[in-house]
Amino acid sequence: MTTNAPSTETVGLYGADSSPDEQRAALREGRAPVAVYGMGKIGLPLALVYGETTGAVTGVDV
Repeated sequence: MTTNAPSTETVGLYGADSSPDEQRAALREGRAPVAVYGMGKIGLPLALVYGETTGAVTGVDV
């Protein structure tokens, strides 16, 4: 059984030297942090999906 616990190693995606496949793997494994700005009717469900997939999501609403 797999868990969605975030990894302690992080990977930056912007300007990264890694391939798209490596970037996707980093997102799935929780090594690339995800931030969702706006926790309204679109942002909150999006953050939940990312949270189930990556385990490493920060939601921000101002």
